[in-house]
Order: sequence, then structure tokens, then C-alpha cells
Amino acid sequence: AIALNSFMMHATRFVGPALAGWVVATTWQMTIIATLIVLLAALLWLGFKAMPADPLGLLAGIFLLAMLGFAIGTIFCIVVSLFAEAEKLVAMFMRPLVWISCVYHPLAVVPQEYRHLLLWNPLVHALELIRNSWIANYPQAGASWFYLSACTLVSLALALSGYRLFHQRLVSSS
Repeated sequence: AIALNSFMMHATRFVGPALAGWVVATTWQMTIIATLIVLLAALLWLGFKAMPADPLGLLAGIFLLAMLGFAIGTIFCIVVSLFAEAEKLVAMFMRPLVWISCVYHPLAVVPQEYRHLLLWNPLVHALELIRNSWIANYPQAGASWFYLSACTLVSLALALSGYRLFHQRLVSSS
């Protein structure tokens, strides 16, 4: 977000890296919610039973996932602006993160003796809670709203404090 909007940051003093990041995060979240609404309307129109079991839980899960993504993205952006070589490490980090985040498989299919390892990942909690909010009888495999909220708050605190510490470097590096 910082690199893409660097022309705006140099054109006016009111647009900074934080504003660019918030705009990107808000745009992504609104796009996800609009897509869900259109998809839900299309499925209902076609006669499918597509209503989420817990709509408020679904929105809370999407919001926490988006805020966690914003925080992690901001942390990565700060690290890459401080160390240019870290961009390669971030790319190498993202692929295994997808595999251990239960994006492609639910946590319920992971053997019981290995679940505790995956439950350290807050993205697993977010995805499982979103699935649990959408599907009425979804098997609860240990995901926690408290753990997801705590990880999101800690990540946001780290991201915003890192932004506060390295604000000038972020503006000058973009």
C-alpha cells in the first residue's frame, strides 16, 4: 500500500503510509462483504439454503481476520522498508503460512494429536470461527474467539507502534 500510493504521500502532507494502509484494508473488507452479499443473494434466488447460521459471528470473524491481516501486512511493510532483503523472506514465509492456516482443509480433518500445533496460528482460529458461523452444525475443533481477538490486538499494537517508531523512514523510503 505504501509503495503503490507513494505519489500521493509526496503530493500532499495529509496522506501518509497509515492512511494508505487503512484505505487498502477498508477497501478489501468492503469488497469481501459486498461479494458475500451478492453471492448470498444469488444463492437464495436460485433456491439454495445459504443463510449463515450466525451472521453477527460471521461479520465479527471477517472483521478480526481483516484487522489481523492489516496488522501483519503493516509489520511486513515496516520490516521490508527497514531491510530490503526481507522481501524475499516474506514471500518464502507466505506459502507455508497458507498450508498451516487450514485454508484448504478444515481443522477437523487434522488428527487430534497434531491439532494443538496448528492452533498456535491465529489464522486457523479465524477461518474455523468463520466456518462455524456460516455452517450450523460445523464441528468445533478448538477455535477460540479470545485467542483470535488477543492475537489481533497484540499484532495491531505491534504494527502501530512500529509505524510510530519508523514513520519518517516509511515516508522517505517510498
